[in-house]
Amino acid sequence: MIGLLLKLLGVKVGEAQEVTSVTLQLRNGSWLGSAVSFALILAVFSWWVYRYLGGHRELGPLRRRLLGGLRIALFFAILFMLLRPVFSFTIENRIRRTLIALFDQSLSMDIQDPRSVDADVKRAAIAKGMIKRLDQSLSKERATEVDHLSREQVLVAAMQNKDLNLLDGLSKRYDLTFARFDRKVTEASEKEALGSPAADESRQATAMGDALRDVINRKRGQPIAGIFLASDGANNFGSEPLDAARFAGQEKMPLYIYGVGITSPRDILVSSVFSQDVAFIKDELPVTVRLRAQGLAGQRARLVLKLGEQEVASKELDFTDDAEKVVPMAFTPDKIGEFELTASIAPREDETVKDNNSASQRIRVIDSKIKVLYVERAPRWEFRYLFAVLLRDRRIEAKFVLTEGDPQLSKSPNSPYLEKFPATKDELFKYDLVVLGDVDPKFFLPEQLDALAEFVSKFGGACIFIAGQQFNPVAYGGTPLEKMLPVEWDNATKGNERALAQRGTTLALTSAGRASPMLKLSPENAENLEIWKKFPPVFWIRLVSRAKAGAEVLVEDSDPAKTTRFGKMPAIVAQQYGVGQVLYIGTDDTWRWRQEEGVALHPLLWSQIVQR
Repeated sequence: MIGLLLKLLGVKVGEAQEVTSVTLQLRNGSWLGSAVSFALILAVFSWWVYRYLGGHRELGPLRRRLLGGLRIALFFAILFMLLRPVFSFTIENRIRRTLIALFDQSLSMDIQDPRSVDADVKRAAIAKGMIKRLDQSLSKERATEVDHLSREQVLVAAMQNKDLNLLDGLSKRYDLTFARFDRKVTEASEKEALGSPAADESRQATAMGDALRDVINRKRGQPIAGIFLASDGANNFGSEPLDAARFAGQEKMPLYIYGVGITSPRDILVSSVFSQDVAFIKDELPVTVRLRAQGLAGQRARLVLKLGEQEVASKELDFTDDAEKVVPMAFTPDKIGEFELTASIAPREDETVKDNNSASQRIRVIDSKIKVLYVERAPRWEFRYLFAVLLRDRRIEAKFVLTEGDPQLSKSPNSPYLEKFPATKDELFKYDLVVLGDVDPKFFLPEQLDALAEFVSKFGGACIFIAGQQFNPVAYGGTPLEKMLPVEWDNATKGNERALAQRGTTLALTSAGRASPMLKLSPENAENLEIWKKFPPVFWIRLVSRAKAGAEVLVEDSDPAKTTRFGKMPAIVAQQYGVGQVLYIGTDDTWRWRQEEGVALHPLLWSQIVQR
C-alpha cells in the first residue's frame, strides 16, 4: 500500500532505503472543527435535495443515491484540500559502516611468553588452528610448538585462522580498515597490519591511550561501527588507556578489545631507586627501592644494591601478592666520586620480561663539606631558621654576610659571619653555593655582580634567590643577575604583595616538583603529596608574571587570586644557567613549615635543596 502511494506521488525509494513511517499533517489544522461541521451540513443538504426536491424524482432511487454520494464526496474533497494536507515519509538509508582494526606493533609484542599453564598453551594452539576448543586434548609434541610463540605470532595466527573466521566474518558486516600503533598511529593495509614491523626506536614506546584518541579524532563524524583493538595491554607512554576509553564512550565509539598474552605472566619490575643525590664518605646513606612482583606469590628473591660495580647491600624478599613493595635499605660508601647506584633482582627463567629487573640513580660521594655563602640584608625570620639549619648540618660549611648587621659579628673567634662579600673571584669560587636573600644590589660592586654571574654560568656554581619584600628579585632588573633569575615580573605586580599579605595561601607541587628528588620528603609519592598539602600556609609571596622559557616550575601558588594570564603563579622555579644551577624561591615564609611535624621536615627540605 505504501509502495503504491509512493509511486502515485512520484517518490523513488532505492534498494538500500526503507520507509519507516508515514504521517499525515494538516497545515490548516486549526480549521478542522469548522470544516467537519460545514461538511456535515453540506452532506445533509445534498441528501435532502436528491430525496425531496421534485426535479430529481424522475431519476430512479439508485441514481439519486449515486449522484448524492458523488456530490457529498466532492464537497468533502474540496474541504480536505482547503485544510492543506501533507504526507510526511521517513526514509532511512542503510549505510555500510566501517570497523577500524587497530593492532599493537610495539616492542612488547615480540615477547615470547613462557606458557606454563595448560589453558595458555591451548589458547595459543587454538590461534594456530591445532584445536578448536579448550576442552580438547593436545599432545606434548604439539604443545611444544606453541610454548614460546611471541605475542605478535599468536595475534597474526588468530587473525588468519580460517576456523575462527575473525576478519572474514567482520568484513561481511563492515568495511574493515587497518592501522598499527606504537608511539604513534600508522594506517596500513591488511597485509601490512599482519606483517612484521620494521625495526624502529618508536617501537620501544606503547601509547595505547594516545592511539585510541588519535583514531577517534580522525574518524569523528563518520559512520564508524567501532574500534577492534588487539594488544597485550602494555602502556608506557602518553595518556592513560582508561581515560581514552572514557573519551570513546563520550564519542559513542564502541571498543572491542582482543587481549594477547597469558593469564598470569610472571614478572619482577624494579621501578625506582631513591636516595640523596649527594652522599658523604663513611656516612650511612638510606635508600628506598620500589618494586612489584606479578604472579610470584609464595616465591623468594634477593634484592641487590650496587654502587658502580661494587655490591654494597642486599635483602631477601618474600612475595605475597602483586602489590607494590617499598623496600628500605642502607649502606655506607667508602670511596668518593660519581657512581651509578643500582638496585636489581636477577631475572628468573619463567619471567615474561627480563629487562625490567633493575633501576638506577646517579649519586655523588664526597669527602669534603658543601661550602655555602649566605648573603642577607637583615636577620628576618627566614634567615634565622636557615642559619640554624645550615650550621647544624655537619655536611655543610656555611658562612654568612649581613649587609645591615653589626660589624662586630665577624670579629669573634670561629664566627660564621664574614665582614664583607668576597672581593675577588678566587675567594668567591671557593664556595659551591651562594644564597642571596633580600639584598640591595647596590651593596655589590659591578665587578662582584659579574663575578657572581660567572660563578654560575662558567664555573658551574649554584645560586638560590630567596625573595624579599624590599629588593629580591625586582631590584635586580637591569643587573648581570637578571638573566640568571628564572622568573619574569612587570610593574603591575611590583609591590602588590602587601594587599594580599593578610590571607594565607598554600603552595602545591607541580608534576615536575613531584618528580624532583630535593622536594621529596617521603619515598612514597602519595605520602609526599600529603606532607606538602599539610604544610601551613604562607602569608607573603612575591608576585611574578611567569617562569622564563626553559625554566622548570616545581611549586606554584594555589590561590586563584594570584593567577596571571599565563596560569598559576610560580613559587619555586629551577633553571640551568650556563653550566650552573639557579633556584628561585618566591616566599620567605618557609620557616612557618616548622610547626608540629614540620620540625624535622623543614631542615630535611633545606638540606636536600642545598645538596641538590
